Amino acid sequence: MRKIVVLFILLISNSHFCQKTESYAKYSIIRQKNGFKFNSEGILLVNKKKQSNFILSQYKNLLNTKTDERERVYIANDNDKCLDEKKYFSDYGAMINKSLLFENSCGSKVIVNEKIQNPIWKIYSQKIKINNYSVIKAEALINNRKWIVYYSPDIKALANPWKFYGLNGLLIKAEDENKEYLFELTEFNEKISRNLFNDFDNYPVITFSEFIKLTISEYNKVITENVSKIAASEEALNDFILKMP
Repeated sequence: MRKIVVLFILLISNSHFCQKTESYAKYSIIRQKNGFKFNSEGILLVNKKKQSNFILSQYKNLLNTKTDERERVYIANDNDKCLDEKKYFSDYGAMINKSLLFENSCGSKVIVNEKIQNPIWKIYSQKIKINNYSVIKAEALINNRKWIVYYSPDIKALANPWKFYGLNGLLIKAEDENKEYLFELTEFNEKISRNLFNDFDNYPVITFSEFIKLTISEYNKVITENVSKIAASEEALNDFILKMP
């Protein structure tokens, strides 16, 4: 009962946060991987200092205590779940991006510090309509993943979510080539925020390549721990570990 009450409070506080924040734009994010579908929300904040913060809520599946056993193994143990948001701060004057990231545990939060680099966009000239917006299609590689995006040149956006830099307009929709991730604009407020960031100096700073290695290590550890509970024998477990990507 206590677990349900705590979860309810978390959901209420997240809802309250979303309603009270002076958001510039809001996005729906869907991730589809290994047959599972995860839904999330992103809030884009912008201030007058040429800075933005994209706050990504945890996937709603992580908040669900009644998930299928296979899904719990895929994500993490219930006790390891971190329900905090991930944050992507961009300073366009200094051309710096700071991402507050973690895999499963809140105790593993790190700052990935990078220089902002605009992707090399391939822009298509023809305009189409998406959700009542007149948009232009563009393609680019971001983090070694090909993205197909649609942006509105009629909205001279001060910023865009995540790492969709260098677009001459507001991002309306974005999807990677493998259709694992989907961003869709759900609300555009164009409100200027006063205070965007206050916790980017409290965590270790690492590079993106180091974060990738850390993520793989954490993921393999969680999977191994869960599989060890159901493995028929130690030999079967070792065989599984050897075949783990």
